[in-house]
Amino acid sequence: MTRYMAHEAEAAARLKEALLAAGYEDEDAINDTVEGETSLNELIVATLSAAEDDGCMAAALAERIATMQERKKRIEARKDARRTAVLMAMETAGLRRIEAPEFTVTVGRSGAKVVITDAAAIPDKYVKTERTPMKADIAAALKAGFSVEGAMLGNPTTTLTVKRS
Repeated sequence: MTRYMAHEAEAAARLKEALLAAGYEDEDAINDTVEGETSLNELIVATLSAAEDDGCMAAALAERIATMQERKKRIEARKDARRTAVLMAMETAGLRRIEAPEFTVTVGRSGAKVVITDAAAIPDKYVKTERTPMKADIAAALKAGFSVEGAMLGNPTTTLTVKRS
């Protein structure tokens, strides 16, 4: 919350308290008075509009990133294909080394690489296992009255719902 919004929220709360203390009971009239005397409603609308814009920007960036990731994959595949073509050409011609002004290229042998033929047969000490709590299942068990060690239901939080008209 911005400092200005916090100030307006506090002013609105003080005004509402003063109106209630003065004997006003009509909630709609109190809310109309608060809206007319403070800028809180306008700040809330402007802030939510900016949040909506941020959401649109984030979605557009996600789409752009996905597009660029695909482009990156194509460029990397092209790079690998070019390197493979050079390797094949040098092997075919029997060339072991070429010196150029920008680089020196050499054909050599790599070390032995691991080839996985059956991942399920690999012993546990050579496998990385990732534990991820299944929160939906845990919540269902806790709500049904079961105890789940290492988990508990937290206090409910206040949420904000914005419905587009």
